[in-house]
Amino acid sequence: MSEFHNVKPTGRQQRKEANDHHQFEKDRLANRREGFQRHDPNRNILYTPEHAAGFQDDLTRFHSDYTLEEKLQRDKTYDNKQKIYDKIRHERIEREETKKQENLAIQERDEHRGRKKTDTHANDSLADYDIINLKGRNAEVDKFREDVFYYNGAMRAHKLYSLNNSKFNPITGEQTEIPITIPERPVPPKTATDVYRK
Repeated sequence: MSEFHNVKPTGRQQRKEANDHHQFEKDRLANRREGFQRHDPNRNILYTPEHAAGFQDDLTRFHSDYTLEEKLQRDKTYDNKQKIYDKIRHERIEREETKKQENLAIQERDEHRGRKKTDTHANDSLADYDIINLKGRNAEVDKFREDVFYYNGAMRAHKLYSLNNSKFNPITGEQTEIPITIPERPVPPKTATDVYRK
């Protein structure tokens, strides 16, 4: 007596996959032999294999330390502000140093100019004698220098007054006289020929 050969019935899902052309091609690629490229189908489209370029472990993907991220962001913002402040501080220090050097150069130039003026008669003393050698001064020469000073001032004032529009009255249009009296040109004394240099 022969035994019965039982055949497992095919389910609905298996029959559907057998009639699916895409699944049929995938199965053929998976069952290829020899040296062909194997097809490893990814059944879960939301899963990334470990050998893939976009793979990340769960510790990297599902981290919950948002406090640390916020602190790092605040520290980065603070560091950027400090860099800006340091840059401004250094620029101001360099500007102050440059200004200081310019002031020192101006001061040195003025001191050099003052040393050159010590040989002139611009800072003569008002004493009746020379404070260096204690010798008496010539009164005629001093009088002549004073007259030359006032004469030059009057000539300068007369020139400035004549160049502006004050020669006429702006209301009546009448011509006005120049209210500046020019003294006579001073004549140097004989003793001042080798003393006064003009």
